[in-house]
Amino acid sequence: MQARWTGQLLLIRSEAGTPGESSSFDFTWFIPAIVKYRKLLGEVMLVSFVLQIFSLITPLFFQVVMDKVLVHHGLTTLDVIAVGLAGVMLFESALSGLRTYVFAHTASRIDVELGSKLFRHLITLPLSYFQARRVGDSVARVRELENIRNFLTGNAITLLLDVLFSVVFIAVMFYYSGWLTLIVLLSLPLYILVSVLITPVLRKRLNDSFARGAENQAFLVETVNGIDTLKSMAVEPQAIRKWDNQLAGYVAAGFKTQNLSTIANESVSLIGKLVTVATLWFGARLV
Repeated sequence: MQARWTGQLLLIRSEAGTPGESSSFDFTWFIPAIVKYRKLLGEVMLVSFVLQIFSLITPLFFQVVMDKVLVHHGLTTLDVIAVGLAGVMLFESALSGLRTYVFAHTASRIDVELGSKLFRHLITLPLSYFQARRVGDSVARVRELENIRNFLTGNAITLLLDVLFSVVFIAVMFYYSGWLTLIVLLSLPLYILVSVLITPVLRKRLNDSFARGAENQAFLVETVNGIDTLKSMAVEPQAIRKWDNQLAGYVAAGFKTQNLSTIANESVSLIGKLVTVATLWFGARLV
């Protein structure tokens, strides 16, 4: 053997699944279930768009009160405006409740279908997948997939609606004052800059936090499953020490992630406040 050995050693590690399996499991895996209920989701978005339109009515009512009622002491006009505003608010509340009900019902149906599909997908995975991973890793990944489902059936729709309706808001702002709208539009590069600077670092820290959380989940599940062996070998102190170290690492990673998120949120908030100050200052000088 010494005569044939070249002095090189190859270390081979088994990877669970195949490249095809990994590449096929992405956001497109969730799309069919959402497309199936696209009609109901479209109705929810339409109602949400109408509610956004209603949100413009309240400041317009206040404008009429300030410009017409208070200046000319038109109490009759005030009565009409109050009745009209009350009617709009009642209709808005009813429409909002209906939207919440329809959306919750649709999201529940999507969640059930995705949960069932996820479990079938997990069960049909090859045995090598489970042999190469600990039980806690699989459990942690399933929990993360639940967060993705919640995002796709919640925040994603809200984000899409906000982006679409921002065009309406900008058009209304241009109708009142192009200069003031320009101030708001000039702040957009600042928001983009914050996103470009923060997002890569935040993604890295989130991945680190997830990895440490999955490690803790795996260790906890395996410890509970093998509690007989652990107690028979009297290695409880070592297990406690390892858990404390892993938990400290997980908490530290989460703390760093939270700090970075706070910096991003406060930066965005500061930009918004500065834009408000600039709008008030410039708008007052235009009067």
